[in-house]
This record gives sequence, structure tokens and C-alpha cells, in this order.
Amino acid sequence: YKYFYKISDRIHILSPNVIYSDKILTPFKEKCYILPFGIKTEISENNLNNAIKDKYCGKKILLCSGRLVRFKGFQYAIKAINHVQNAVLLIMGDGKYRHTLEQLVAENNLTDKVIFLGEISNKKTKSEIFEACDVFLLPSIQRTESFAIVQLEAMKHGKPVINTNLGTGVNYVSIDKETGLTVEPENVAQLANAINTLLNNDELRLQYGQNARKRVEDLFDIEILKHNYRRIYNIE
Repeated sequence: YKYFYKISDRIHILSPNVIYSDKILTPFKEKCYILPFGIKTEISENNLNNAIKDKYCGKKILLCSGRLVRFKGFQYAIKAINHVQNAVLLIMGDGKYRHTLEQLVAENNLTDKVIFLGEISNKKTKSEIFEACDVFLLPSIQRTESFAIVQLEAMKHGKPVINTNLGTGVNYVSIDKETGLTVEPENVAQLANAINTLLNNDELRLQYGQNARKRVEDLFDIEILKHNYRRIYNIE
């Protein structure tokens, strides 16, 4: 790594957090160019948002999305929902850890509060689920989670994010007490408290959601990032 950093003209990183969390990279910070992942920020009109909410009898909807593997921390979201009233947790995605998560749900008698949606490939359906949720959860527990584009998907729909303090690009995407809340990894009590804070305060939840939408538009719009990529590679 040191060799390649030394001979490089420019180093492309996803967030400023990386510079100071990677001891090998820090001496080469003057070469670093911050250019995050981006997404299309426009939202298609859809009609299923209310239908999804009606399906869960008006309960608040929490959403997790991603591969069902241990480091994603979905097990802690499941444990936290035990301390949250009048809400359901939707888990979108599939993976080898699903059986373990389903066992955890059964053992805690949470089958009426945790719903596994499986892998959803239809973009319109995924968009409708993001639109229907009230709060998005990213309870990852390892620095393997370096950015989490899925946060952008939720924020694009104006949803506040509860993420974990990993010191990676995760915490650059969604900012604590600005676009959501940040808790310590593997801390069920903090996660449950953050969930209840947002679900019980409509004004705060909506404000964070508006801030989230604006942050995506300002920093993560793919059309803006295209120009920045060209600038880094000197092709304009």
C-alpha cells in the first residue's frame, strides 16, 4: 500500500474519514481527492406507499436493507425492536445469515414485529418500500461497512438514518443529529433509544429526513459526481 500511495499522482477516497482512520494513508493526505459514491436523486411517482403502510395497520415502519451477513448487525436491530412499541421492522435482502436471524426472531416471539421481505430486484418495488418506511436502520458492526450506498437510497426518499459509529464513510454519508442519529455498534440499548427518539418525535424525524434529502442532492447526486470524476482524471 505504501508503495502504491507513494507512486500515485492522486488517490481517490470515498470520504474524509478514511484519511484519518487509515494510518498508512494519512501521510499521503495531500494526494487524496474525496469523491463519494452517488445515486440518481429523482424519485418516480408511485401509488403503493399507502398500501404498504395500511398492510401494517398504521404502525411505524423501520427498514433494514442489505445482504444478510453477520457484520451488517441486523441481529441488533431485531433485539432493539423488542423495546419499541407500535412499530414493525422490515428486513429487505437475503443471505446465509437469514436462518440465524429467523431463529432469533422466533426465540424472542417477534414474528409479528419482524418481517423478512427477501431479495427484491424490482426497482419500483424497492423504491416504494423506502418511501413507506419512517426510519432507516444501518446497524453494521464492523469497518467492513465502508460507505453503505443504501443509506443514500433512504435519504433520497427523505428518511432519517440511524447508523453506527464505525469511523468510516458510513458516518460521512449520514451525520449524527443532522440527518439522523449515530449509536455505538452492538449497543442494543442505544439503538432502541434512538429508534424511540425518532418515532416519538414527528417534528424531529421529519426535520432529519428533510436534511437527509438535501444532503443527497448537494453531495451525492450522480450528475454532479460525473463532472468531479472528469476533473480528477483531467479529461475536461
